[in-house]
Amino acid sequence: GLSLLIAGTLGPIIGWRNCFYILGAIGLILALVMFFVKETPRKIVSQSAPNLLENLGLKERFKLLYKTLRNTPVLIYMVLAGVIVHITLGGLNFDQLWLVQERGYDRAVIATLTGIIVLIAGVGGNLFGGIAGDLFVTKFNQPRAMFLFWIALVAAPFSVVYRLVEPGSVWIPIGIFVGAFQVGCFWGPVFATVQELAPEKIRATMIAFYILTLNLLGLAVGAVITGISI
Repeated sequence: GLSLLIAGTLGPIIGWRNCFYILGAIGLILALVMFFVKETPRKIVSQSAPNLLENLGLKERFKLLYKTLRNTPVLIYMVLAGVIVHITLGGLNFDQLWLVQERGYDRAVIATLTGIIVLIAGVGGNLFGGIAGDLFVTKFNQPRAMFLFWIALVAAPFSVVYRLVEPGSVWIPIGIFVGAFQVGCFWGPVFATVQELAPEKIRATMIAFYILTLNLLGLAVGAVITGISI
């Protein structure tokens, strides 16, 4: 959302290349801030894992990761589902091109509008996904994956309709909002599920592996396939 706002407001003034420089500088500043943030030490160690703090070598971590995936089909399905979702997100990199060339929006105007929508809907989706996902598990005694299923089912009609309506229709910003909200809902329940299913010794490794697959097999593949198709 912030990147689209910068592109929409500063792009016409300073050019797209300088927008990348600004975004890179913001990233470096945030990384520097995080370097000085102290991690809160864990006060409670699970009794089921007395050797949690035991160091594991890289080879042992990969072995345990492979064994966990092999013995936990739900984790494999979560990885595959996340990859499929991110293939779609990779294709959405070309949404601005579609909105400008096929729906007649001004490049700067639609970038700014999309940035505002994505910021509001994305943050709202993050909060709603985390809170409502926990409540869903407590109230209905069903996994968080089912919560995401219902979110996707409700959002699907909006995702289809806003692609088919005439240029300038109000359904276009509504569709963008619903799509961004749905993506925001994704992260909390998914990472909570991965953390619950992964052994405590390799929870960080499992999350790292998951993020790697989302980016390499999801976003990258989706962007390449869509770019070639266009």
